[in-house]
Amino acid sequence: MAVASDSSGSNDASLLLNTAETLHEIAKHLKSDGASRESKAFYTSFRAYCLLIQHHINRVKSSIPDNHQLLVDILNRFEATVTSSILDTRPVSPANIYPRLRALNQAWNKARYESNDNRKLFIHKSVDFTCDTDQPDRLIEFLEDWVDEITEQYPDDPSQWASDHLPQSKSRGQPSYAVWNASQSLFRALLESKECECDPMHEVGVRLFLSTFRKLPSNERDPADSDYGFEIFLSIQKEWHEANVNVAKTGAAIRFNKDVTSKKKLPAMKVKHLCEPIKKRKPFDRIKLRVDDDGRLWKLRSEKCCFAIDESKPPVSLQQFIQDQYRSLTDKTKRILAVMLGYTVLYLHETPWLPSTWGPSSILFFHTTSSSIPLKPFIQTKLALDHTKTSETEDIDPDDFDPDDLDPDDIMMHQCPHLVTLGIVLMELYLATTFEELAEKYNIPLNDRTRSIDAELVFSKCKSEIPENSQFHYAVEKCLDPKVWEDENGTRLDDQTLKITMYQEVIRPLEDELNHAFSYIPIEDLDSIAQTLDLGSWGQITQIQQQVSAQTVAATPKLPNESMYNKQLQQLPQLLQGQWHLASPLVVPIFQQSFSNLTSLVHEDKISQLDYKGMRFFDDETVSEEHSAEARINYSNWRQRFKEVYEKYIVDPPKTPVKIAILDTGIDQTHPDIDACIDQIRGQYNWTNEKFPKHVEDHNGHGTFTAGLLLEYVPDAELYIAKISDGNPCSPGNIAKAIDYAIDEWKVDIISMSFGFPTREIEDYDKLEAAIHKAYSKHTLLFAAASNSGANLDRAYPARDENVICIHSTDANGNRSPFSPTALADALNLATVGEAVESSWPLRLCEPSTNKKDSIGTKHKSGTSFATPIAVSIAAFLLQYVRLNIPDYAHMLKRQSRMKTVLKKISEKTQESRSRDDYHYVALSRYSDNLFGKEREFINYTLRDLLSQ
Repeated sequence: MAVASDSSGSNDASLLLNTAETLHEIAKHLKSDGASRESKAFYTSFRAYCLLIQHHINRVKSSIPDNHQLLVDILNRFEATVTSSILDTRPVSPANIYPRLRALNQAWNKARYESNDNRKLFIHKSVDFTCDTDQPDRLIEFLEDWVDEITEQYPDDPSQWASDHLPQSKSRGQPSYAVWNASQSLFRALLESKECECDPMHEVGVRLFLSTFRKLPSNERDPADSDYGFEIFLSIQKEWHEANVNVAKTGAAIRFNKDVTSKKKLPAMKVKHLCEPIKKRKPFDRIKLRVDDDGRLWKLRSEKCCFAIDESKPPVSLQQFIQDQYRSLTDKTKRILAVMLGYTVLYLHETPWLPSTWGPSSILFFHTTSSSIPLKPFIQTKLALDHTKTSETEDIDPDDFDPDDLDPDDIMMHQCPHLVTLGIVLMELYLATTFEELAEKYNIPLNDRTRSIDAELVFSKCKSEIPENSQFHYAVEKCLDPKVWEDENGTRLDDQTLKITMYQEVIRPLEDELNHAFSYIPIEDLDSIAQTLDLGSWGQITQIQQQVSAQTVAATPKLPNESMYNKQLQQLPQLLQGQWHLASPLVVPIFQQSFSNLTSLVHEDKISQLDYKGMRFFDDETVSEEHSAEARINYSNWRQRFKEVYEKYIVDPPKTPVKIAILDTGIDQTHPDIDACIDQIRGQYNWTNEKFPKHVEDHNGHGTFTAGLLLEYVPDAELYIAKISDGNPCSPGNIAKAIDYAIDEWKVDIISMSFGFPTREIEDYDKLEAAIHKAYSKHTLLFAAASNSGANLDRAYPARDENVICIHSTDANGNRSPFSPTALADALNLATVGEAVESSWPLRLCEPSTNKKDSIGTKHKSGTSFATPIAVSIAAFLLQYVRLNIPDYAHMLKRQSRMKTVLKKISEKTQESRSRDDYHYVALSRYSDNLFGKEREFINYTLRDLLSQ
């Protein structure tokens, strides 16, 4: 089975070139095959457009990125002209998207040389330009528009191209299949040196980290940096020791200084017995080994440990997560694991590393000393010769039964049992159910000798639970289909073709699905990014917690009672998430005292003039999480009144959706409420750790709560998540960067800021002021929380800034919240509901005792923090309403003064009514005294009048 690979341009561009050529030739045959006059005119036009497509794609293919909308649109259009019967032909396309086009191109390469009758039969069976009477005309109109569009976006003069059309980096290429050889060399080298002279002889165990090897270091001056690096753990006497082994790439000679008379120390020592470097290892050191071209094992200078596992806790297998802890298998972790397991089979199939009996129970994850379980899979094996099977038929013992009684179907089994297991594991992973449970559910008896047949039967029953357009579905189907792994003679594919097909048919589709769902995770960085996720905490990021934990331990003075101190240190990850109730009263002040240092360590900020101990950065009321039943009901009614207005006036989504940036603690994208609206989240950036700019996981809950409100109140808006803190004060300079980015890159309409400083006398606050002024001048609306200090303090910063719209809090009846600041005299004091507000809360931070069964994953909270996103929602609704009903005035509502005027008007019930508590209480309802309780003509007239002043 030959597998084509595109070497130039993007895969989509190359596919379009091939398709245009194929359809051009097919149209030529159809035109000459007794077509009517109208059909001939259609085919003539169609062929002309095929030539134009080839011209334009050849012109821009080095610059147009994969998945560009122009490519997607035309490939989807062409895909619709190919009938599904093409997929019944062999060979099946090796790619996962546009399967009909790829199958057509492959089949046409053969059909074009057949007889005229066979060619005609193939064309009429495979392509249908006239599935209905209007289809040809619509197709030509589409192609005409497409040519105009690509000409407009990519003019003949490249200097006129937009910045996003400049040449892109090369698309993801094939992996390095030589890793398979390197893994073999590693195992042989370890095996040859495992024998020792100790009495008794040591039993050596090995755990191998399952890497994608997508990013390899390269440095010609240092041969070690051009090797394949394998991360392993070695054990003797049941003690595990971290090691790193470099295996020379084929042809990359490794030279060691063997001049014994040299005054310099030898850079390497040959390992005769593997137990020696293990026994000599110092605490906290990582053994460094290398395998040279001749397969010899050398010991290099040790390094510091990188992965401190907690040996007091047993490892957790993937099977355990599937059986007992399925909630840790979030959508993100499932997709990442699927890709990593695909590479595991690619690199380790038919090697002693991956025995024929491998499965979820073989994939292990380890607790670290910081109490996390990183998404860092290992496979454990013994150093022993292992004769792996090449097919299932080798499992059949001829002495067990009479050959005459052997069913031929039992012989025609799968050529690659490792892929059968991979297909089963992907099923288990997606459905979070073991294979045995699935088989029992569908009453399918299992037999080890017919595992591939059993797997196909189980998949046929449960595949309806896996969306057909999911690449999990596609990959499982390909893994279990024995024909994919055979040539036309039924013989197993040769090794190289097998590896390429494995990548194209299984791994690449899974990579594409991961990239589509989580575009901020580059496949090249998947290994390092995966390790930052904590399987023990719902797949949330853990790297920052680990760094902060280590720094805190080093910086925190010891308590008089050291045992109590050590006990509380174990709770540090929970303390860092704000769960102070878990610690004793003695230890809390010390951890709170250290947060000023922690903030500097995590964010590399120097905010020297701020009293962190006495300030609250996020303006939410945390004195009590309890809210009366009456308060909750009142809020629920308030929210319902808002939704009635929204649903009445925003019937169709606006062509230009409102864009809102949220500067907060990030977001829990695994939360069911957030996941259901994931398409609304259009951008994200982590300003707390720019090494991982796309990681915005929420360890605090505040950001998820705020984002959940906006997703609920304005379901047609686009959200952009800027993580500026993990709950603690952060640098105004970082906030300034986030505001600038939201303006310049995301081009948002509104920025929501539910935080505040008690003073502007802070280092870098001038940068924040400059960013605020820039937003004001660009007509980007800024909303900020007033603060929760009641009458003790005035408005916080930046809410006090004249270029920011400050939001106070009321209850659902418009009464000033006791924690909300006193109204300013002769000023606009905008306020809205901020008490007993209900929204999403990260599941891993929820306490079962405080969550009823029907409200798991939500909390009721109060604060100007939460009045702010509700006020932002009202502003977003107004922008959408004006854009839909009086679009000529929409740009005026982006001006701060006009938005304030409109919000003030909504707060006025009648001309005679006074402000309640000197607050201008803003609420949307269909009550007759509310602006949006009037007729549409009156609303439009009022808004025109206000916006034209």
